[in-house]
Amino acid sequence: MVPRMRCQPRAVRLSAQLLIAVVIASLVAAVSPSSAMAVGARHPHAGDRVIVGFDTDASRRQRRRAAASVSVASVDGGSVIAPDVVLMELAPGQSVPRAIRRIGAQPGVAFVEPDYLVQAAASPDDPWYGSGEHWGMYGDATSPHANRFGSGAGEAWAKGHVGASRVFVGIIDEGVQASHPDLAPNVWRNPWESVNGIDDDGNGYVDDIKGWDFYHDDASVYDSVADDHGTHVAGIIGARGANGIGVAGVNWRVTLIPAKFLGPGGGYVSGAVRAIDYITDLKTRHGLDIIATNNSWTGGGYSQALADAIDRAGDAGILFVAAAGNDGRDIDAAPAYPASHECVTHANGTPRGWDCLVSVANIEPDGDRHPDSDWGAMGVDLGAPGTDIISTHPDDGYAFLSGTSMAAPHVTGAAALCASVDPSLSARQVRGLILGTGAPTGSLSGRTVTGDRVDIGALATACVPPPTPPPSARAVL
Repeated sequence: MVPRMRCQPRAVRLSAQLLIAVVIASLVAAVSPSSAMAVGARHPHAGDRVIVGFDTDASRRQRRRAAASVSVASVDGGSVIAPDVVLMELAPGQSVPRAIRRIGAQPGVAFVEPDYLVQAAASPDDPWYGSGEHWGMYGDATSPHANRFGSGAGEAWAKGHVGASRVFVGIIDEGVQASHPDLAPNVWRNPWESVNGIDDDGNGYVDDIKGWDFYHDDASVYDSVADDHGTHVAGIIGARGANGIGVAGVNWRVTLIPAKFLGPGGGYVSGAVRAIDYITDLKTRHGLDIIATNNSWTGGGYSQALADAIDRAGDAGILFVAAAGNDGRDIDAAPAYPASHECVTHANGTPRGWDCLVSVANIEPDGDRHPDSDWGAMGVDLGAPGTDIISTHPDDGYAFLSGTSMAAPHVTGAAALCASVDPSLSARQVRGLILGTGAPTGSLSGRTVTGDRVDIGALATACVPPPTPPPSARAVL
């Protein structure tokens, strides 16, 4: 039997009437053309180009003279609806302040300014985010509350990275309350299936509209309040953000696929294998962009069937994110599955060249590894917030739970967020970016492969694809 991951609840059923709200303020300042150069010295901007606006009646000669007043590498049109605005790329050795002075002194020039660096600013209005209790999503630069040992998800949101519904994640766990107000917008609806008693999509499961229950072998993905663990995990990954209620998941938008195999007394590896294969089939047969499955469970011995299922998912480009376990032991010395599995071979036994599994330890709000969290310098990859984590709970509620079960979905959510930032990234690349952008954490040094905790703020930045060179445009001279 593979029992449900032990969680230490703070046994709190939260009131539906939440009184705390986040106040988001914006300050917009108008800058006159005459002050553009001074502002450019204070605010980040491109160092190799300026934006130039010409008078509508500026002659071609005046435009050429403006460009000739400094050494310009190219002049590109701004847009088809603003033909008098151009982007001047400066030749090497030219400075932006000098270009502003010289170009601005030319006749026919309406304005010249730096090409400022701007960033989208997003912060959820979900009450628990502003309460100070949602520490797992905070970072050292989040507002109104910060915690440097949080996942840093709030820092990614502030840059405009909030997820995408086209990215899918499998929740291999207990059931998920798909009707929960904070989850319903992000729970999958099978487009190839109808409720008609027929297996329309030919996957062997009848009427699997929102996933499948491998514990009861039916289409119900939520049975009762006992499905608290799966519902909580789902909320950490993808509770809808900025909707004015409850909490926000790492991804405000993502598509969650419930694959229940755990019941009140746990579950069996056979159910886990079927659940994993169900998710893999959706990707290989229907092409869903499934980046990862979350697996917040442990307790069984080594199983070849389970190992093969994980490997099949890896072959399909699906990361297997696993909770390290809550026995406070070194899993290098005493392996714990599935966290101890090395997903480095194809299902046929040949080398894959990379590991599809990520195992996660539990850290506390002060950065300490929780005493109950398993660890391993070779078997556990990194840590994530897992103690006193607020998330969705059955009956439209919210609750605090603790354990590596809560740490793992922060990392699963990170994988989904990265995939939303750059859809071209492979699972292998996403895994490498997650492990390569972590924040060093003393309690994890020598206890995990990286010695780091997940840093979603840094990850989101690393996942941004390099800029594509703009298409050449006819110079406006």
